[in-house]
Amino acid sequence: MCGIAGILSPSDGNGIHAMTEALSHRGPDDEGFYRDDLIALGQRRLSIVDLAGGHQPMSNETGDLQLVCNGEIYNSPELRRELLARGHEFKTNCDVEVILHLYEEHGKACVKHLRGMFAFALWDKKKRCLLLARDHMGQKPLYYMRTDSGLIFASEIKALFATGLVSPEIDLQGLWHFISLRYLPDRYSLFSNVEKLPAASTLTWQDGNVHVERYWDLDFRDKLPGKENDIEEGLDQLLRDTVKMHLLSDVRVGAFLSGGIDSGTISSMMADLTSEPVHSFSIGVHEKSFNELPYARQVAAKYGMKHHEETVDANLLALLPCMVHHMEEPADPFAVGVYLASSIASQ
Repeated sequence: MCGIAGILSPSDGNGIHAMTEALSHRGPDDEGFYRDDLIALGQRRLSIVDLAGGHQPMSNETGDLQLVCNGEIYNSPELRRELLARGHEFKTNCDVEVILHLYEEHGKACVKHLRGMFAFALWDKKKRCLLLARDHMGQKPLYYMRTDSGLIFASEIKALFATGLVSPEIDLQGLWHFISLRYLPDRYSLFSNVEKLPAASTLTWQDGNVHVERYWDLDFRDKLPGKENDIEEGLDQLLRDTVKMHLLSDVRVGAFLSGGIDSGTISSMMADLTSEPVHSFSIGVHEKSFNELPYARQVAAKYGMKHHEETVDANLLALLPCMVHHMEEPADPFAVGVYLASSIASQ
């Protein structure tokens, strides 16, 4: 998890340091900045791939493009090989560098070639054009606000307010949607004038004009041909290929193991694909009817995982201030479980 931020304004760029400071918990390993007469970019990094060489902002060969990215590009090895064959020169082994060279080839359509979880900002200095993009399923967050002098954006809402350019005010329409649906739809937030870039969308800014466009959507019209057994085997292979791509890392990778079917399937595939024991993390409760720790232990034991677990008495009142600070908007009640499992993993 990293954090990105930017201020598109000829006069307000000094706030970029306050923005990255508000995102310091997302990236404890590194900090970087870029600034010219129109834009200021900042990034806080949690180093996963190319620990030494992946400093951001990252530029292309000529320095005309500047990139800050939060996320990971899982098909970067294949993309890198294709781009090298086309004559592109890479300065690092970092996975996100492929975005710069894909943009040189395809412009904003570069996002259609990416497989991963990402939110990025790419500044084209020659065209004086900003491209913001968010991954297909919206796994990585990206918020933005239009200001009198331009645009500000960040991985978290608190970084927008850290600039001092805007003040937090509740958005009643966003609140109405949450009360009606129990979630906040794409675009909406609980803060007035703060918008989420929707999943699978790009935002381009040029000459003061903002254009948001969707680049991908789910399509259920085409059905898979073939027999049921063949489709099952295809699904199994697709899951294994996906898990293998997610293991792209220069640091240890672990798994949240709830005891349910989804996490058990993914964790077992991880164990099959790695030579070292997988670190698994589980939480349980004292009420036996809700406690899934015995099932998590069974999976961990069967696949030789290095298992970490904790039985908790979740004091929601005590956790609430910290969770509100980090989550910034209402979420599924089970989010407290993910929060507690993350606390164990962080140790």
